[in-house]
Amino acid sequence: MKDKELLQKAAERIKALKDKLKKYEVENEFIAIVSTACRFPGESNTPQAFWRTLIEGKDPIQKVSPERWPETAIPEVIKQKYPGTQWAGLVHGVDKFDADFFGIGAIEAKSMDPQQRILLEVSWEAFERAGLTAQNLSASRTGVFIGMVGLDYKYRIEAQPADDLDIYAATGNALCTTSGRISYVFGLEGPSITIETACSSSLVAVHQACLSLRARDCDLALVGGSNFILSPKAMSLIGITGALSPDGHCRTFDSLANGFVRSDGCGVVLLKRLSDAQRDKDNILGVIRGSAINQDGRSTGFTAPNVLSQQRLLKDALKNADIESSSISYIETHGTGTSLGDPIETEAIKAVFGQQKSNQPCILGAVKSNIGHLEAAAGIAGLIKLTLMFENEKIPPQLHFKNKNPRIELDSRKFFIPTTEMSWKRSDRKRIAGISSFGFSGTNVHVIIEEGMSKKIESENLSEHEELLVVSARTQKAVIDLAKKYCEYFDDESKLKHIQLSEICSAAATKRTHYEYRSAVTGKTHSDLVKKLSALSFSDIRKAKIQPDDIVFLFSNDNGIGANINSISPMYCYQEFHEIVKKCNDILKGMTNVSMLEQYNQTRSSKDFDDNDLWVLTIKLTQLAMAKLLLSWGIIPKAIIAEGIGSIIAKHINRSLSFEQAVRGIIVTSCWYQKLHHQKNPMLALEIIADIKKQIMEGKSDTDGYMDLHCATPTLGESLSEESLGQFDSADIAQILKIFSEAETDQAMIINFGMESQPASLKVFGNNNGLKESLNNFLGELYLSGYPLDFKKFMISNRGWESLPTYPWQHESYWIPEEYKEFQGKLTEEVVQNSVALVQETASTQQEDIHSVITHAVAKILGIPPERVRTEQHLFEIGVDSISAVRLINDLQKRSSLALTLTDLLREGSIDKLVQWLESTPKNDHLISENPNTEATSSGLEWDTSFIDEISESDVLALEEALQKEAI
Repeated sequence: MKDKELLQKAAERIKALKDKLKKYEVENEFIAIVSTACRFPGESNTPQAFWRTLIEGKDPIQKVSPERWPETAIPEVIKQKYPGTQWAGLVHGVDKFDADFFGIGAIEAKSMDPQQRILLEVSWEAFERAGLTAQNLSASRTGVFIGMVGLDYKYRIEAQPADDLDIYAATGNALCTTSGRISYVFGLEGPSITIETACSSSLVAVHQACLSLRARDCDLALVGGSNFILSPKAMSLIGITGALSPDGHCRTFDSLANGFVRSDGCGVVLLKRLSDAQRDKDNILGVIRGSAINQDGRSTGFTAPNVLSQQRLLKDALKNADIESSSISYIETHGTGTSLGDPIETEAIKAVFGQQKSNQPCILGAVKSNIGHLEAAAGIAGLIKLTLMFENEKIPPQLHFKNKNPRIELDSRKFFIPTTEMSWKRSDRKRIAGISSFGFSGTNVHVIIEEGMSKKIESENLSEHEELLVVSARTQKAVIDLAKKYCEYFDDESKLKHIQLSEICSAAATKRTHYEYRSAVTGKTHSDLVKKLSALSFSDIRKAKIQPDDIVFLFSNDNGIGANINSISPMYCYQEFHEIVKKCNDILKGMTNVSMLEQYNQTRSSKDFDDNDLWVLTIKLTQLAMAKLLLSWGIIPKAIIAEGIGSIIAKHINRSLSFEQAVRGIIVTSCWYQKLHHQKNPMLALEIIADIKKQIMEGKSDTDGYMDLHCATPTLGESLSEESLGQFDSADIAQILKIFSEAETDQAMIINFGMESQPASLKVFGNNNGLKESLNNFLGELYLSGYPLDFKKFMISNRGWESLPTYPWQHESYWIPEEYKEFQGKLTEEVVQNSVALVQETASTQQEDIHSVITHAVAKILGIPPERVRTEQHLFEIGVDSISAVRLINDLQKRSSLALTLTDLLREGSIDKLVQWLESTPKNDHLISENPNTEATSSGLEWDTSFIDEISESDVLALEEALQKEAI
């Protein structure tokens, strides 16, 4: 008994230890970096371009150009005394933004800090590189952690007269709304925090994001930093501290180090718990093992670094990562290139890492020597640099380093600063690096990262089967631009040597958001696709329907699907199809002792069809297999039109016949039609024929039918009634299709499984193409129409998406220049005047064109020309928000005789639907007896807040419901 008790206690102890270990592992789980994106100086607008800047030792620092501010913006006395104010690392085009993509109106975009605008674009690029779509992100537990300090654009906002300010100036120029806006636009529901700890902000954001992921506050974290030099006033204030390099060079560790250079920059990374990233087969660029954060406390000065605090920081980070200092082979230092900061930092590094017994010296580097000091974004720039070093297996040279600062004492056996490119290959010893970031307010952070998982696996069984590549964007021009990016992508062999074409096309279909403007091309090789993509024109681009057509299957008694089914083997990549064909063949062999598979391998011309009964039978069974394949992919018909043997396939789809019954029926009926039963077992054939005819006529089955077999559903219109389409057994296909074409309805798409030529139908089988090629063309046509294809059911890819081209931004300038008064005048004249005039004219003619009235009112609210308003899309998708929606109602009431409620507006969603609803109800229901104000305000930009008192409780509820629908 005593032994039993001891065993029980031991078991309980073991369980408690296991639970404790599991809790420890959860709380200290490694974090994977699964994607990066950036905008850095030197046209480093992608991680790949950034790597070229680093490895080629480029120096993008320049004199501040007039495009940023006039030469006279900084007083001459400051420039002479502090020449560092004239130098910067600039990201060009900071005024540019694709507002339409994000559904942000022009007026709001102009008032938004460019940092918020650029962060939106860079964040989306990071999401795309991780293979995430808008649907994946919406309502997800994704956190946003952004490091940001400067609000230079706010200086321009505050310089405007108070009368010209709007509410967007407040929401667009606050630190808290930076992270909040990203969460709002993409529908992210995890923590959303903007962090301000000066130069350590973005790396502190990384530390906080890791804690949040481990605590399960979020499952994915978007982490980044931003810094843009937009104000000469802010530049002057920093310049007079004497910290800026007078000659525009950041010479980290060098004897000539004389300060840092301020730079623009925005960078983001996507983080996931390592176990989740491995489960999702993500591209793991690096693994965060641990991190630490502390404060200088009472040091020699408020902005002075503290060597003892830095030592404690490094030790804490090593402890958190559970590794020895000897495991670190590279340290990305804060390295500002100042005479005080560099010696203190290296002293702390020497104290912690100088005792290591490794045979390899620890290499030191600093990205600031390449692109300058990105301040709040400095840490994230260094982190992205590390992921690129892991990926490319190289360490770039330390730019501007020649002779070590005499105040820096480092043992050359322990530490090394590279002046040329170094190899950093994978080996038995994992490559592990540390990165530091220090804020001048005293907040320090250090993160330890190890190499990611290699994905360079040679593709096997490279084949030249035709593949389908789909491209889409918000506008036609963007589709053309995306096609060009794909052409450049296919020209880069280094990206493609490890990836099959099928994987690229699958990734484009399953790992990208699908927009309204679309094109699709097919090809067997990269050069095939390049040829078609480069020739793409606006006429090749279609706008997908928001409400796609219903599907109608058409099975005729025609045998003309062509000789293309000879090439059946490429179709065997679809397991469902292969299994269906094998089952058909097994039943056929059991009944006739012949094989349909042998027919696939014979070369035939169309003239042979009528002379070969077995070939015709093979065609019909192939039609059945293809129909079942489409059904398995979720392509479900609302109705079926059929005749002859096709009616047997229709009965099976309708669940009135089992699969075996349908196959036997096709075989026997085909033999009957072709008189094959004379060559086989006539009595058996006649018995089966009688049985099948009885089954078809009586419709015996285990389940009831679930769709009309010979007529369209009622939703397709009364003109397509059962009576007009005739009886099932005698329906004339040509007459049915004629009725469809004359019905004046665009709600049905007829999928033709057999006939070579038939109007108003989409063919599954092409005339001269192979079976897979025909299927790809068919799927491409479905995609262009807007039919919601579930690509994941038939295009599977676990790799390749990380290197696909990202969205081609359609930039326009949104900027408040120094001459803001003149700008406002132009805005009023160009955007508002025509809209107001037309609204007044329309109101005076008693709403002759309601659609035009509402469209112009929306255009004025958004600050865009009326022709750019996408009337078919939800108002919240084109830039109307909770504030402007209420203002729109108020404006319509003032400028026309429309008396709408916010509930009306949000219930209908789009302008088109709103107008349809208005026109379907009595006019007087939506008119006010007297137009209170038909005169436009002078500027068209003033905000009337009286509408707030008019919001009802039902309006608030409708608004909350509409907000849930907002997405990219």
